[in-house]
Amino acid sequence: MKQRHGDREGARTTVRGAQADARLSRRAFVLRGGAVLAAGAAVPFALGEGLPGETVPIDFSEQQKKILSAVQTHLFPGHAGSPGALEINALPYLQFVIAQSDFDADSRNLIFNGVESLQEAGMEQFGHGFEDLDFAPKERLLRHLADHTSWGRNWLSLLLYYLFEALLADPVYGGNPDGIGWKWLEHQPGFPRPTPDKIYTRL
Repeated sequence: MKQRHGDREGARTTVRGAQADARLSRRAFVLRGGAVLAAGAAVPFALGEGLPGETVPIDFSEQQKKILSAVQTHLFPGHAGSPGALEINALPYLQFVIAQSDFDADSRNLIFNGVESLQEAGMEQFGHGFEDLDFAPKERLLRHLADHTSWGRNWLSLLLYYLFEALLADPVYGGNPDGIGWKWLEHQPGFPRPTPDKIYTRL
């Protein structure tokens, strides 16, 4: 039996009416993401009840990592001259964030449960896990989950939020290596930048 993390909603879904050619443009993605981060910039992580600097064990399996990476890459693919999820270290950054003990437990559960729910939906509709689907069925499935299920909408919103953080956060936190996101956006980071001994988790 699959272990669930505080699941509150079933994962059964259909993909009726989803449009394979509907895409979120890269420019709109970044513009919307900037607005999201601006709204929550004062708090770098979704805070729970733990203490900053403490961590909790997280148990992403290799399969879960493949699925999450496939979703992140689909949401934010790399192109010539612009970084994608892989280049900005989106998955390692997400793992770092959710391992913090003060990360919201419900959000952590949603991330884990969403992976399993996505796989169930993919197998039900297409007979394959998400990472094995071609672009069009991936798009149809994610669009349907975002438009017709509250868990899917919340799950994808959470993943998008931390994609933006991985793109724009200081490299000391593990995303945006060598400032690749800043360079792409021609962004000048603020000074002074955090040093490893003064990052959020150590304050």
